[in-house]
Amino acid sequence: MNNDYRQRIYQSYMHSSAHYYQIMREPAVYENLRLFYRKNYLSWLPIDHHASILDVGCGAGHCLYFLQREGFDQSEGIDASPEMVNQCKIQGLANIKLADWADFLPSRPETYNAIIANDFLEHLTKEEILRFLDLCLIALQNRGRLILKLPNAYTFFGSRDAYIDFTHQLSFTPQSILQVLATVGFDPVRILPVHPPIRGIKGTLRRIVWETMFMPVLRAWSYMSDGERPPAIYTVNQLAIGEKPG
Repeated sequence: MNNDYRQRIYQSYMHSSAHYYQIMREPAVYENLRLFYRKNYLSWLPIDHHASILDVGCGAGHCLYFLQREGFDQSEGIDASPEMVNQCKIQGLANIKLADWADFLPSRPETYNAIIANDFLEHLTKEEILRFLDLCLIALQNRGRLILKLPNAYTFFGSRDAYIDFTHQLSFTPQSILQVLATVGFDPVRILPVHPPIRGIKGTLRRIVWETMFMPVLRAWSYMSDGERPPAIYTVNQLAIGEKPG
């Protein structure tokens, strides 16, 4: 990825999206996202809190904040943006490195029990995606898991998330991310919806409306459009979890 247009943007990533990252730096956002990751990720992480976990493209450190608050003391993060790495350090997070995955991962064979990449894969070209996944498979220990949060191209908002960032290369349906993970050698592969944690009456009502009103409409729309059994993933984002055989 060296010397392409993405590298230029990553050098001032927070500055070029100042309003968004001003909000994302607030302490309340770190806490809210900690609850989000706890709900969606914790059951897929190692039981051993001394397990080695890597957050690739850790950004402002929201997932790393969750990991380290949960007691995963061997968690570490890498990011290619100096601004992002600095923000992680301001937040008091440990084990942060300024590094590009293509340079970092080859030197870590069979090192990690889990590798996480949130909102990351969509920034890569198809060739880079295959290379990244190959390197993750090598860097994981046997039975280690790769956890990916990705935009879901199957939803009504799929186009928005595909083009919300200038550095995005593509988006994924549940079928396409399953296809590429299986091709690389992850087995089993699970594709899951991503839900916010339910907090209070508003959160409960929002979930009820989603399950009883929106989901039936989306299933009907899917069936009417292609006549096939619809996929189960309609949330804006999806979670893909691939396990290294062993």
